[in-house]
Amino acid sequence: MEKTSCLHFCFISCLVLFIINVGSWYRSSISSLPGYSLQTQKPIDHSAETPHHPLDPLTVKEINSVRTILSSYEPFSFTFPTIHTILLDEPDKVQVLKWRKGDPFPPRKAQVLALLNGQSHVLNVDLDSRRVTSHAINPSSGYPMLSMDDISAASKAPFSNAEFNKSIAARGVSSSDLICLTPSAGWFGPNEEGKRVVKILCFSNQGTANFYMKPIEGLVMTVDLDTLEVLKFSDTGRDIPIPKSTDTDYRYTAQKKEPQMEPLNPISIEQPKGPSFRVEDGHIVKWANWVFHLKADHRAGLVISRVMVRDSENGELRDVMYKGFASEFFVPYMDLDESWYFKSYMDAGEFGLGMSALPLVPLNDCPRHSYYMDGIFATPDGNPFVQPKMICLFERYAGDISWRHSEGLFTDFQIREARPKVTLVARMAASVGNYDYIFDWEFQTDGLINVKVGLSGMLMVKGSPYHQAPNQDAMSGPLISENLIGVVHDHFVTFHLDMDIDGANNSFVNVNLVKERSLPGESPRKSYLKAKRKIAKTEKDAQIKLKLYDPSEFHMINPSKRSRLGNPTGYKIVPGGTAASLLDHDDPPQLRSAFTNNQIWVTPYNKSEQWAGGLLTYQSRGDDTLAVWSERDRSIENKDIVLWYTLGFHHIPCQEDFPVMPTVTSGFELKPVNFFESNPILRAAPAFEKDLPASSVLETKSQTSIDYSAEAPHHPLELLTVQEINKVRTILSSYEPFSFTFPTIHTVLLDELDKVQVLKWSKGDALLPRKAQSHVLIVDLDSSSITSHAINASSGYPVLSVDDILAASKVPFSNVEFNKSIAARGVSSSDLICLPPLAGWFGPNEEGKRVVKIICFSNQGTPNFYMRPIEGLVMTVDLDTLEVLKFSDTGRDIPIPKSTDTDYRDTAQKKEPQMEPLNSISIEQPKGISFRVEDGHIVKWANWVVMVRDSENDELRDVMYKGFAS
Repeated sequence: MEKTSCLHFCFISCLVLFIINVGSWYRSSISSLPGYSLQTQKPIDHSAETPHHPLDPLTVKEINSVRTILSSYEPFSFTFPTIHTILLDEPDKVQVLKWRKGDPFPPRKAQVLALLNGQSHVLNVDLDSRRVTSHAINPSSGYPMLSMDDISAASKAPFSNAEFNKSIAARGVSSSDLICLTPSAGWFGPNEEGKRVVKILCFSNQGTANFYMKPIEGLVMTVDLDTLEVLKFSDTGRDIPIPKSTDTDYRYTAQKKEPQMEPLNPISIEQPKGPSFRVEDGHIVKWANWVFHLKADHRAGLVISRVMVRDSENGELRDVMYKGFASEFFVPYMDLDESWYFKSYMDAGEFGLGMSALPLVPLNDCPRHSYYMDGIFATPDGNPFVQPKMICLFERYAGDISWRHSEGLFTDFQIREARPKVTLVARMAASVGNYDYIFDWEFQTDGLINVKVGLSGMLMVKGSPYHQAPNQDAMSGPLISENLIGVVHDHFVTFHLDMDIDGANNSFVNVNLVKERSLPGESPRKSYLKAKRKIAKTEKDAQIKLKLYDPSEFHMINPSKRSRLGNPTGYKIVPGGTAASLLDHDDPPQLRSAFTNNQIWVTPYNKSEQWAGGLLTYQSRGDDTLAVWSERDRSIENKDIVLWYTLGFHHIPCQEDFPVMPTVTSGFELKPVNFFESNPILRAAPAFEKDLPASSVLETKSQTSIDYSAEAPHHPLELLTVQEINKVRTILSSYEPFSFTFPTIHTVLLDELDKVQVLKWSKGDALLPRKAQSHVLIVDLDSSSITSHAINASSGYPVLSVDDILAASKVPFSNVEFNKSIAARGVSSSDLICLPPLAGWFGPNEEGKRVVKIICFSNQGTPNFYMRPIEGLVMTVDLDTLEVLKFSDTGRDIPIPKSTDTDYRDTAQKKEPQMEPLNSISIEQPKGISFRVEDGHIVKWANWVVMVRDSENDELRDVMYKGFAS
């Protein structure tokens, strides 16, 4: 086991330096958390493990059994093959769905991808009968993913090549400073078939651990992986200097300067009673209202299976998803040079996301109270090895809000209801060469699953003769540092989502928003949107390219299971990261990655169709991809179907990506649609101070209350003070046009100075003239004069005032027709709340008066009157005379909805939520917050003061003058 673990680290030797140095940094950094003691998770003796669930990964014992069975298998009796993967061959879905804890296991089987004599072997091994049950040779184009031995052997091949050594010597590079990597070769037509090949690229690590920033540009070799023969040697970049190592080392211990920002105080998530989730039998996760199976995977990295959520009404566990994982990761670079054209990687199928995962770093990759899960895989000789701390599981709380509502203006009671959002995250990070990919599956108590992918690590850079940016149109990307080009590229992650909404048989529905024109005389509106549902009959109906101006929602429904209102239960995919591949469909990389031709696909469930790029991806020709399967156009209505979604990023690099990239994240959501009878977290409890852990701050400082009556401005952009607003009123009172009637004030705001004046002002300078804007008047507060007064400066009126709203909402009660209608509906006026929504503008017939519409609701039995509309009853009221201009009553036959289950207040909940209680969780900052607010409005935090601090010279630099929701 120890020997094979070491071999694994050779596979990613380029990252070992990172681990060594982060380890020492991590041990020193955790001490900055007062009272910190690292909670050690009990180590698992994997050698003695047994499976507890049909979907549990193969154990150490089982992998050893597979090796023994293959050793005695006749076709391998003379030469044992190179093992590329040994994974669980999962039981048939029907068997898994029927299985219950305590039942006998379905037969345990393994799927083996192996290579022998240049041929791909796909074998199925029955562990119970201890025999090979199926064996296919070269079932499709392509080969298994690279093995550790492949990478290790190929990376040494250049050093025995005379041309290579001659070129390296001419460049003045010592072979001891070289690191050579083995990016996949792709496939570019028949001339490249018949051999299993790899490209070799080399870098200098002289003076830095970040050798990716020191490429030996233009030097590339094509090597036969089986004979290790150099098939092609290309050396086109001798005139391109090797970039310097200055400022390339990203390790914490290598930083010589302090960061140009104010230090952040320690911050952590605290759970004094421990986390709320539990992991049973090694892989079954239970948290709040969720239960699912979680495991590490050699190729996908992380697999979520048998996802169930508890019904919010009866507590029953209901199926949501049978299996979800990242199926393939396509990364094409946009450079046609001899040493670049082939860079079009398929990271899952060529390298393995699980095989590229190094141990997660506590407190930095995963917060306190995380649970860690190992992966167990096979080495090229078929022996098992443990990939430690490959997945972490933790609860996240970041001050987000689960739901909220406040009420008070229209009611006699004040309501302030809000709920904190706590979620559960399963995380895995893969370091595939230069790039790091962070995968998060985040579960919310409202039934939503948020899937996110983060990109970090190093750019794949191209050496350049330039120190300063030339005409960049002629380059394959921008200059990101001296002698370094960040080549434009894409990232596409295709997810396999076997949704089982309340059972296996589901349908895919395209809910298209269609613009319709109103009929003449039908309405003052000219157009509106209508949701039109189309159920996909076959696969081609569900091949979706997302369109901004032809929007749809995409639902997976169970047509046989309906809510109490008759809606089919379902989930919808909420797309994010919608970048699409722009490559021509006949371009070889796109042929192989045709699964990115659409953002959404739906296929019938087929156990053999899991990998979007095909089972054998390395040097594949695109003959076994999701796009090929979908062209069969099979029936998918009311069937066991799989949803596929491709998350996309276009990446135009920039200087901030050097030498290591800040994480960029995008994702998509799986959101319930008519799955629950109502908001499933209506009864969730709010957070109370008494439930939180005692703060580790010695003395909690309460915010000092502000005496606004004595406040003075400190900055030219500060709000008007109480004194200044009073002064505006005094000035307006003596203003001649208002001498007989004081106007209704709608807003009194600061009339901001010219931008040039504000930008020149510095603290300590005399405060610039203060002016106020009201009723489209400019009031100079220094001279106590009106400097500008415009009347009806444009069409429209000021924002409604509180007096407008309150006066208009009382008008209906003195209207005879209204009272007659209300009586006919059996509603008491004491149970009515009337609101004045805006009237809008619908042509010349509605001009000349300031009007508002009045609609009413019943609050009988609930403060949530919005759920009890008096439908069809609407009045148009003149806001200045309070005259009813128009009365419409078209909905007397529509009943007022009942108040049952509409009250959202915590005190009104009579039933406990159908979920396991969550332990208290809080964000703790024992040394207090890191930001400060100066002079009431100037916020300073880290490197920000609205401006951002330069990372090199400490200078504050402008970013944005002003931003707001307009």
